[in-house]
Amino acid sequence: MTPTTIPEEDVGATLPFTAAEDADLEDIWWTRWSLLAPYWQGYRRSMLQANFLKGHLMKRMRTAKRNTPHISGCLDRFLTLPTELIFEVFKHLHALDLYHMSLTCRTFKQALREPVSYPLWRSAFAEIPSFPPCPSDLTEPQWAYLMFGPVECEDCGRSGAQPDIALYKNFCSPCTDKHFVSKRDILEMFSSHPEPKRVYAKLKTVCQSRCRLVTLQLRSRTSERGTEKRWMREDVEQHAPMVLKELELEQDELENPVITVDRNDPRVWRIGRLEKISATNEHTMLTLRWVVGVLQELQEEHRKRTKACLKRCRRRVANMNLGYRSEDIRVAATSDWAPYFERLAVQKMTRREFRYHKDFLIAAVRGRAIKRLRASRRREIIALCEGYRATRPPREWLHFPPTKEILKAPVFDEYIKQTVDRPTRFSSSEAMRHFPEIITNWRDTKREDLIHQWMQETGQSTMSIEDAKKSFDLAKTVFLCVQCMALDQRCKLGEVFCGWNAALTHLCHLSLDRYYDADYLLDLPPDEDAVGHRDMVFSTRAEGVVNSLVEGIGLDPDTTTAAHLDGFDLRFFCDTCSISTHRKGICGKKAYTWTECVTHALQEHSSDDGEEASFCRLSREATRFVREHERLVYRPAFKAWGCAHCTVHCDFSVSLPKAISHVKEFHGVEDVVQSRDIIRFDNRYSLTSVKHRRPFVYSLQPPCNLRCNLCPELSIFKLWDADSLENHFKKEHGIEEPLEDDYDAIQVVESTNSDTVRMLERGEVAALLDLLPGMGGPT
Repeated sequence: MTPTTIPEEDVGATLPFTAAEDADLEDIWWTRWSLLAPYWQGYRRSMLQANFLKGHLMKRMRTAKRNTPHISGCLDRFLTLPTELIFEVFKHLHALDLYHMSLTCRTFKQALREPVSYPLWRSAFAEIPSFPPCPSDLTEPQWAYLMFGPVECEDCGRSGAQPDIALYKNFCSPCTDKHFVSKRDILEMFSSHPEPKRVYAKLKTVCQSRCRLVTLQLRSRTSERGTEKRWMREDVEQHAPMVLKELELEQDELENPVITVDRNDPRVWRIGRLEKISATNEHTMLTLRWVVGVLQELQEEHRKRTKACLKRCRRRVANMNLGYRSEDIRVAATSDWAPYFERLAVQKMTRREFRYHKDFLIAAVRGRAIKRLRASRRREIIALCEGYRATRPPREWLHFPPTKEILKAPVFDEYIKQTVDRPTRFSSSEAMRHFPEIITNWRDTKREDLIHQWMQETGQSTMSIEDAKKSFDLAKTVFLCVQCMALDQRCKLGEVFCGWNAALTHLCHLSLDRYYDADYLLDLPPDEDAVGHRDMVFSTRAEGVVNSLVEGIGLDPDTTTAAHLDGFDLRFFCDTCSISTHRKGICGKKAYTWTECVTHALQEHSSDDGEEASFCRLSREATRFVREHERLVYRPAFKAWGCAHCTVHCDFSVSLPKAISHVKEFHGVEDVVQSRDIIRFDNRYSLTSVKHRRPFVYSLQPPCNLRCNLCPELSIFKLWDADSLENHFKKEHGIEEPLEDDYDAIQVVESTNSDTVRMLERGEVAALLDLLPGMGGPT
């Protein structure tokens, strides 16, 4: 049988190859790269620049066991055999061998491109496990060239253009942007059409989407929506006339429902296109599954070689007896050696390679040992700090700095960050000697920073530091925590702090010690700080709100401290807010404490709207009614209390019942008094980690201002509105029509403060405390 002679120009037009010229040989190293990809150490770097499918199959062929002996020699006489014998030999060749034979000479090239050779290709493809069959749009030789050929761009010739198994093309990334269009491009192409979105919706169903092996997915997830190049511009331009004709027919059907359908109807053409695209997508997914399997095998081989390389290095470094722990070597191998070998494409560790990389390997192990010892020294200082805090009275724990702040002291910072790779020990007695000085210096530094900020904000730069310290105890000195205004719910503790005592307690909050361990803080860069409540700013708006509150009750803002206002325990309405309906259908206003008034004014009435918040004080009876019915700020179930006589609650605070039980059982105190026997640790417990306290809603429509005189004096003070009081008389006292002496109407809001001012002028402080609820001073 003599092969049919095909003109060379016809072959070049129909087959995906051309004759090699001298200039084409300059890029031959890319072909070598594709062949060596599975063998070479840096194959992962070159995999997407070469035909990794071909290299993988070649490796399986070379490393597989041979059933026939290998005979070397010259194949010159093979070309003189008859065509029938040559094809008989070809039946036993691998698909890659057939592909390589087609590149040897023009005779084999022409013979293996004829239809008579297609069964040879199909049988060769069937020998490859799970290899996808040839698609209907290509011949078997073309399919072999697409899967095993060089990955070169069809437009510019750039290497690394992985084949598109849906469109059967090879385009690099720059040429893809030139030859493909996105949704946005299609809408711009048909912007003159009345309905460009309908044109796009029709076109995207009849144009085949691309699927490059370099992405292994039908569409990229990193590109902006609507900008991904998915369809060939040539296909869009080819199918656009049929789509436009289809839209015209749909419009004609709306006007004239009786329309005949012939074989040239675009809707008939659409059915054929959809079937074709469905078959292509099905074959594409079949091919992708095989390609993914190949990639998984390559990655598994790479993982095994890397693991063997790291194991050999670990054994050699351990045998050097440098004094490092096996833990340091293991961590260095996982975190330092593996990325280093990946970057340099090292997957085989010979003695020569080990000598070349030995300095880096040992330095990485030493670095891990130093880091481990730093963490150990940090935990050592933390333990000493906790031990020192346990020796102090529980009342001092409220203003004990966080451990992280103590670790910043130079004496401890230098000890922790030393670069020695051997264990060290800090003297316990020396640490106990440094702790009081470090804590005092930290408090003084924080206070002086706030003083300078306060003096700058208020324009009192000439005031002395001692006079400024006295002003810090006043209620009008309000600070805001910068971190609390920006942190998430887990670390948020509050935003408004009146007076230096509240600000210092907040700065000493232990949330940082509870949420972050020593290893986390050690891993932070030098210029980065962990989450903490370290920055306080003075608020002039909050100062104005406190001044109006203090003046409203007849006190002097320049002498009234935050402790005095806490002792009075007043309640206020916001005059700026209107009466509204709240939960449970109550129509009224919220009753705030004085610190809640400041927070409400800053959050709800900003200075941008030009409306300043004003507040009015509730009367004595209304304040008592609110206090005995409102939700507590610190509920007994909150773990915010501890014993004031011992250090049993040094690490973790407990609930109020447990603290009371401990004081009674271990200290023999029957009458437990808060602040004397039990301390509430405001620097340990975050109220917002549970739920914000909801202020009490006082009913004003109808007003809740009536008091029953027939009921005995109860522990809980009760007030009624008119309807509720009438029902109360009927149910509890059996009175249908109560008399005026049976109830009293109280005043909800104080209308004047003249009595209070007059008492202050006469010095009747006792009478003032009797008028204001909360007798006995601060709690």
